Amino acid sequence: LASLESVQFVTNLLFGKFLLGAQVTRAMFGGTFLTVVGTVLAVQFSSKETLDLNTNEMKMLYCNPAYLIYLAIMVILLFALRFLYDRLEELKSSGKPIRYSDVVMPCVYSIWSALVGTQSVVQAKVLAELLAVQSSGTENVFESWFTYATIIVWLATVIVWLKRLNDALSKFDPLFIIPLLQCSFIFFAIVSGGIFFQEFDTFDESQWVGFWFGIIIMFSGLVLLTPKP
Repeated sequence: LASLESVQFVTNLLFGKFLLGAQVTRAMFGGTFLTVVGTVLAVQFSSKETLDLNTNEMKMLYCNPAYLIYLAIMVILLFALRFLYDRLEELKSSGKPIRYSDVVMPCVYSIWSALVGTQSVVQAKVLAELLAVQSSGTENVFESWFTYATIIVWLATVIVWLKRLNDALSKFDPLFIIPLLQCSFIFFAIVSGGIFFQEFDTFDESQWVGFWFGIIIMFSGLVLLTPKP
């Protein structure tokens, strides 16, 4: 389903041109095309394996050292990115913005948003597995605190993502920030899910090449969408 998100890149460009009256250049059309192609490639070469886990096995996934390291790095990045964004905003408000701040600030904003928002994808997949366990009749997942904790974390991360997505429209150029947010979301959703569910362990050489080739194309498209100073 993640590849369907690439449709947003096209609709965002069309809405910007016909509803907002924004000037859409050939570079923007090219950037949108590359972003769509890169997104589809990255998703198609990611893991397609289905899981069959019980509640205890899902709990153990949180003890995966690789995921714990990812969470630790994520927390550090969230604090660092927040500090950087506040500093850049302070300089901009004082009339002394740094060079390329119109590009750096949206990038910092989108990475922070995606790091938090993509945890909702992980929690949603855990919830889907819990519902599968419930429907199998092997155990009643609603008797476990784990189910409710997962729901709470999922709701919290969804709310943060939607709020950041909405606020971004009033802060930055929609023709740049929307693709940037969605590319960041897709990238970190694949990375966080791949680490948590240990999907990268099953990647073969062709999947690694195809995945990173898609990521490079996707972000190359973003470069073409970057506002010119």
